[in-house]
Amino acid sequence: MVRNNRSELEIPEQSQRGLEAEYGSYEPEPEYDLDDEDSELE
Repeated sequence: MVRNNRSELEIPEQSQRGLEAEYGSYEPEPEYDLDDEDSELE
């Protein structure tokens, strides 16, 4: 993964396209909510 990261830094455009193809766009999982965690801390 680290090796791939270095290549992505050189070509950010291809990196984003590859990530979207592999992960389907970068979106935080609905199960994980910062708001929810905040409530737990309080």
